[in-house]
Formats: sequence, C-alpha cells, structure tokens
Amino acid sequence: MDLTPYNFEIPLTTQGDPDPMLFLERATAVTDPAKDKKWAKAAEEAIKANPAARNDILHAAPSAPALRSLQRSLEKYEGPMPVSKEQWQNFVLQKYYEQACDLDPKVSKPALDALARTNVVGLNQEVQEVSISVRSTVEIESELLQVVNSLLSKPKEAVIDGEWSEDSVE
Repeated sequence: MDLTPYNFEIPLTTQGDPDPMLFLERATAVTDPAKDKKWAKAAEEAIKANPAARNDILHAAPSAPALRSLQRSLEKYEGPMPVSKEQWQNFVLQKYYEQACDLDPKVSKPALDALARTNVVGLNQEVQEVSISVRSTVEIESELLQVVNSLLSKPKEAVIDGEWSEDSVE
C-alpha cells in the first residue's frame, strides 16, 4: 500500500470580495476612537473620490472599530442615485421612514410629522374649496343695474348743522 501524499490543487470558488475583518490583526489594546473616526472620515472621502480603490482602502483599516465605522457610513451611499422626480420622492420617503423608526423621539417625531404631511399619506392635508359659479354677462349687467338703481333711489340724508368748538371737548 502506497501512503505517499498527493500534492494537487483544489480549486475553490469565492463569491464577492473577502471580508476585510478577517485580515485585521487581533486588537490587544484599546484603540483611540478619535483617530478611528478621523481615519474613517478620510477613507470615506477617498472612496468617494476614487470608488475603484474601495477594497484597498477597506483592507487598510487600522482597527476593527474604524472599519465598522467606515462600513456603516458607506452603507448610506450604496444603491443607485435617484434621477427622476418619482425616484427622489421614494428616496426621501424611505429616509423619513427610517428616521420614523428611530427610538429617539427627537428624531422619530419630526419624521412622522413630515410623513403625515406628504401627499402619499395625506393625514394633514389642507383642503381649500373654491366654488365657481358661471353667470352670463346679461345676468351680471342686470344685477349691476339693480344695485346702481337702488343706490340712486335712496332718499337724500338730511345734514345736521352744528358747530364744533374745542371747549366742548373737555
């Protein structure tokens, strides 16, 4: 029986890019949150300027918290950019909905109010009713003549004569 080891390659297929978290060194010390936020902000700007360098920047993360912060901020910009009016309306409504689900009432209350005012929900719609009556010019002229005749037929008012002096005011 031959027990010599075989040396052959096993091809493995992968889907997508590898997770950068797998390649971070184990953090033995607590990292500085200010430095992590500063790195995440700079990395986000670099990715916006050059989207092709995204994977390289993600793999260059100094710590796990910095990488998580960058990934969370990048999630906001994923997906297609709205172009048409309807897409922008859907985008804004989706953001309002996300804010309305927030546990903080300082965030959720204004978002719910804004959602309620939208024409999709229509809870706070202000309706103005305008009634339009169609009248012919003959009707309008006859009404105008009646008003003018009633003003002309009023009896003249008598004028009361009197004198006014400053002494009578006191």
